[in-house]
Amino acid sequence: VFWIVGGEVLDPSEAIMSRLSESTRRNTVVRGWTDVARYIRAIDPYRHPLTVHELTPMVDFPLQDESLTDFDLVQSGHGGWWSAAMGVAQLNRHYARTGVIKPIVQGEIGYEKLGETHFEDFQRAAFWLSMLNGAAGHTYGANGTWEAYGPDKPLHRLRWSFLSWKEGMNLPGSYQIGLGASHLRQYAWWRFAPHPEWVTPRGSTLLEPNEHINGFDLGSWNYHEDAAMYFDKSFQLDDARLNFRRPYAAGIPGQVRFIYAPYFGQIPRTPPTVLGLEPKVRYQAYFWEPSTGTRIDMGAVERPAQGAQLFADAFDAARGSSWVD
Repeated sequence: VFWIVGGEVLDPSEAIMSRLSESTRRNTVVRGWTDVARYIRAIDPYRHPLTVHELTPMVDFPLQDESLTDFDLVQSGHGGWWSAAMGVAQLNRHYARTGVIKPIVQGEIGYEKLGETHFEDFQRAAFWLSMLNGAAGHTYGANGTWEAYGPDKPLHRLRWSFLSWKEGMNLPGSYQIGLGASHLRQYAWWRFAPHPEWVTPRGSTLLEPNEHINGFDLGSWNYHEDAAMYFDKSFQLDDARLNFRRPYAAGIPGQVRFIYAPYFGQIPRTPPTVLGLEPKVRYQAYFWEPSTGTRIDMGAVERPAQGAQLFADAFDAARGSSWVD
């Protein structure tokens, strides 16, 4: 059992407060949650794992004292496909920090059919992009269920959907994420680490260690679509148009590799190329279709032994090299 201090929490340090807009400070910051977390920690004799549900992806940590929690529960929002990219960015930036390192769980992202979007293709991508970028867990949500709408009280408050909770719990995305979770549990998934170098082309990452990453403040919601969809210069990358829709890889070197290709559409793209197979390691390869769980075995895959040398050149002109400038 773990404790969630509160939902939609934003009670940041003064340093982060100084970087927030006036409207954010006035409308979304609620002081006191840090004291609540400290109190829970003080009176809990069993030392349950403690976390806090973050309000927005704008701020790296929602409490004034980051030592109070055991793992981070991030929220990537409900803004369509940029939310999936934001999830990758949040995970990468947290793990790239050199100061505080904690497990990270995707706590809220694109509830299925919220705003009549975030359909099952989004759900699959959000799940696999989370888990292959180092998430310790992923939270699925669906319209109808999170508000527990029922036919006996159809209009009891502000409505986000006309789905009942019984309809919401049977949306296809939940089944497909369940397939993914069951598939991952066949392996030591908790030991997986991101390995973007295993595949090309590859999705954008922000995994390089950076001692300056102490905040995740994007300034305002207006930044999100460009910043998250393309990982633009708000994330201190040189290329303003990097792409999260390319394949991601993770696993355990020498034991297991998972490669997810978030390709959608009628015309398939060229399959990615797998790189850096370890010498003398034989993998049993298969293709696994994430919406149905269909598996197609592809046989053994291994790095071939080095062949016979056909030609050698020292590139020394004085010794009659075959190469010229």
